This record gives sequence, structure tokens and C-alpha cells, in this order.
Amino acid sequence: MIVYVSSVGGDIAQSITGIIYKKFDSPYIVGTDLSPENSGKAVVDLFEISPSVDSENYFLWLSSFLKMHSIEYFIPVNERELHALASLSHEELSQILGNCLLIWAGRNAVNIFEDKLATSKFLEGIGVRTPAYFLGLESINSSDFPVIVKPNRGAGSRNLFVCHTRLELEAALSLVSTPIIQKYVGDIDNEFTAAIFRNSIGETKVINFRRKLSAGATGWAKVSPNAGIELVCEKIASSIDLNGSINVQFRLDQGQPTVFEINGRFSSTVYMRHLLGFEDLLWSLGRDESFADFDQSRVAGAETLKLNDFRIWSRV
Repeated sequence: MIVYVSSVGGDIAQSITGIIYKKFDSPYIVGTDLSPENSGKAVVDLFEISPSVDSENYFLWLSSFLKMHSIEYFIPVNERELHALASLSHEELSQILGNCLLIWAGRNAVNIFEDKLATSKFLEGIGVRTPAYFLGLESINSSDFPVIVKPNRGAGSRNLFVCHTRLELEAALSLVSTPIIQKYVGDIDNEFTAAIFRNSIGETKVINFRRKLSAGATGWAKVSPNAGIELVCEKIASSIDLNGSINVQFRLDQGQPTVFEINGRFSSTVYMRHLLGFEDLLWSLGRDESFADFDQSRVAGAETLKLNDFRIWSRV
């Protein structure tokens, strides 16, 4: 089994490589990043420096790289890389991949969920609760505060500002490039992150965590089944014809699940949920023996902790 994982200097890629080494017999993992000055080269069998996805020869390099190393599975992690792959036609993508299988959530998930404004409009269109969004200062009344300002693209809670006044809002907008403004909903004690996996025949599994953030990502999580959240997750998955794994972030607002962000890719909780039997990376790679039997009610109340900055997770 020969696997290529991109952006191996990051926590998500290193979680992915950890799962593969743990669960497969003698895998060979090739990893890349833009620089050798990171820990990624210590967690793969072969490390190489890749060109930026913005470079003119990126796709030519990728096609040659996949063939040269006889890559069987390609797991892209970087959002800009996913965007570039999703921009290709089916024929162009097939020509680049050759016999290699691309492990991702699909073109629809990437194209919609990489853009938070597009995500909000999509959710409204399928009847899923999402925070109100505002297109500019002039559309916000004093009764709309507090609001959230964050980048329209990108994940995590970096460059996120909670604004209670127009003055704070103006300051936040000056600091965030291409921002989106959303109504602040719920509270930090009722925040959830749910992973959804849907296979090629439309069967769906969900695991839902109540969470606390640490340095912009999930640092503590507790499995918290919620029928309302599960229904929303299944609706989102079927609406985009999902074939793969995505991550949906909720808050309860007036007791109702309200989606404020979706990551159309493997998320930073991939190893954490793997420990609890939600083995969506394995399912994506064709190892689906555990899929039929998974039921999050069996692990309800289980807690996981981030132990250090290298994404070592432990089940409590």
C-alpha cells in the first residue's frame, strides 16, 4: 500500500499518517510540504518538497510525482490544494491521477464549504438553521450585535473576532482580509463538532462531540449524541451527494442545532474519533469492516483530550 499525504508538516496530515501506520501492514507513506523545516519528514517513509499549488507547473509536477512513486492513494489535506483539484474537470483530474485513487469528500463539498458565505446560502437553501450573515456595515443595526467577524475562507478560530459595538466591528474588519460577518449565536458551553461519513451507496454515519477549543482547534471533546444534529448532518450529506468525510460545527441556539461552519475535508479530530471507532479514514480507504457496526450511542459520554501540540489524543 503506497499512500501520498500532502502538507505533512501539519497536525491533520500527521494524524492521518499515524492511523495508517497503526492499522495497515507495512504501508509506505510519501509525504510532501513546501519546506523541510517541519516535523513532517519524521512521520513518513519518504519526504519531498512540493511546489506551491499556485505555481504554473503544479499539476504537471503532481502527475509525474504520482506516477514516479506508484502512488495508490492520494490524500490531499491543504485547502488550497483541494480547491485547485476541485476546479479541474473530471477528465482533467482523471488524466492527472491515472490509476491513483483520490481520497476526498468530493468536488461539491470542497467548492461549497471552502467559502463560508456560500455555505450559509447553501444551508438556507436546504432549510438548515445557520446564523444570519451581513454583507456590510450598512446592513447591521444595533440590535444585531454581537456579531462574529472571520475570514470567509479557511478553517479554525484564528483571526476571529466577537464584536459588541460598531466601533469594535470596524476595527475587526480592518484586520481581516475578505471577511464574513455572522450573527453571534448560542454560547461556548453548547458548541459541537460532528463528523459525517457517507459511502458510495448513500449509507451515513455520524459522531457528534460537545467540545472546547484550544489554540483555535478542538482540545477536549465528549461524545454527545443528539437526534436533531444527526438529522441535520444526514440532510447536508444527502444534499451534496457526499461520498467521503466532512466536519460540521454547530451551536445550540434556542435549543436548535445551528450550523456555523463546515469543513469539506478530514478535520483535526480525525485521530480522536478514530480512537472511538469512527474510522472514517479507513472507510475512505476501503477498509470498511467496522462501518456497519458503528453506533455512537455505544461510546456516548466518552471523552478525548489533546495531550500536546503534536496532536496526541487520548481517550479518557
